[in-house]
Amino acid sequence: MEQELEALQESTTVILLQDSDPLCVETTLLTKCSRVFRFILDECQFEEEDLSDFSPDSVRVFLTLLDDGKLGEIEDNMFREINKMAVAFEIAWLQEECREWFRKKILAAQNEKEKTFLFEESYFTLKKLEDQYYMETFVDQFGGSDDVNFILSKYLSDLENLDIEMIYPLLQLGGDNSEIFYKTICDSIRNSSHLGKNVLYLLQNINIRYFQANLQQWSNLFDEIVELPDISVSSLRSIYTLSNEAWRAVSSDSSKEESTKTIYDGNKNMGLLYMCDDIDDIVRAVNDGKIDSMGTVIILLMRVLQTSSSSHDEIDQFISNIERLCEKKKLNRVPRQIIDSIISTLEHSDKENAKHLVSLLTRLQRNTLFSSPNRENNILHGVTLRKDSILTLTEWMFTLKHSTSRKCTQPGKCGFILRERLIRENITVVELVTDEELYRDISWRFSDAAVHYHDNISARDLCVYWVWTVILPNGVVLDTIELELPRCRLSKFWLPPGTKREFKAAYVAYNVSDYMVAK
Repeated sequence: MEQELEALQESTTVILLQDSDPLCVETTLLTKCSRVFRFILDECQFEEEDLSDFSPDSVRVFLTLLDDGKLGEIEDNMFREINKMAVAFEIAWLQEECREWFRKKILAAQNEKEKTFLFEESYFTLKKLEDQYYMETFVDQFGGSDDVNFILSKYLSDLENLDIEMIYPLLQLGGDNSEIFYKTICDSIRNSSHLGKNVLYLLQNINIRYFQANLQQWSNLFDEIVELPDISVSSLRSIYTLSNEAWRAVSSDSSKEESTKTIYDGNKNMGLLYMCDDIDDIVRAVNDGKIDSMGTVIILLMRVLQTSSSSHDEIDQFISNIERLCEKKKLNRVPRQIIDSIISTLEHSDKENAKHLVSLLTRLQRNTLFSSPNRENNILHGVTLRKDSILTLTEWMFTLKHSTSRKCTQPGKCGFILRERLIRENITVVELVTDEELYRDISWRFSDAAVHYHDNISARDLCVYWVWTVILPNGVVLDTIELELPRCRLSKFWLPPGTKREFKAAYVAYNVSDYMVAK
């Protein structure tokens, strides 16, 4: 009898609840899909688990979900704690189903109560769980829409006491609605003798195009701010900088010629990531003209194959469709060396679909419609363009050795400048600068950065990518190439948990054959 009792105790765990009697559950119910529970209950051999931080009702629902193996339908008031437990105990399938539940709720949301609930849950997961997915999904659905102005009004009405971390999500949600932000700032400074930290943060993170739309209005506001009796010196400097940037942006926009060309558009890619759930969606996006490069196709494949797989026949059809569309749409190819690097990184993956993705990428790599051969590219680890120096936080300079067949008589080195712009939190755009005046200005400001631009260099010839050094849990160190910034899907998702990452550099692959890397 004692042996049976001991065996029962070993196979069960006592769950301590908040202001309720404990529950006794099978230990395997907790450990089968959670390495956290396995560590606590199997390795450390604890006989009880304290879940008193959560409501008893949510714990009971949580245990039922673990037993069922699926989320199904839950009450809205249960979502936050269920999601918290899924994150805290690292239950991957439940985290994914919480995201899907949330996504369906967003698509179905109609009234203010439903949208407020979704926004508050998005903010909670962003701040407390450091998970950006929910806020990004909410903003992608409702950002810039008048349907959520009530949310902006509700939170911005008390800007000075607002959590500073909430301001950026509100800016994202506001989209082009500059009037509500302008009114908020006016109300704040006219009722204060100093420039509050939240008002300054709002000004520093507001999109510069708000100033461009009505520069005089904003200029008058800046004048009011600098006249505040108790404004600090650092705040004054910030306001003068913002004012100068606004005037500079307007001046730049009035130029007769386009001064930049987009190479990488993180905002566009984000929309495609939400739109494409399988490889057929990728084909449709290419056919509709929403994708113009094979680099974007590879980004989407790494996203789609996280959660789904395709049969051999489906892959054959996908390759055939993309081949046909590449010839028709003239998609930019991706350098073969980049695919090589991604495949090498995936060989260290423990994910179920990694081999499937490697097989597909290998087929893309071998097809010259999809990838450009090594001899056509100047790239890192061979003949490459490397970052020479950082001119500012957002500008990179690349220098080239001019072709021996054509003599260049211009002063300084041949090359080009790339500019990275943050257009919303964690979303960047990288552009090729083509404005000759800007090149002269940089050469004047930075004596070691005399570089001039030749107009035969085009954004279409450039492929920007980011290199990270990663340390795997087994101690293996390797450089991995990311085509997305800052999501870094390759190293964050496809490599084992516990992998450490450190940013190394930004690089460009350049496929014009009569240029060489500067020595």
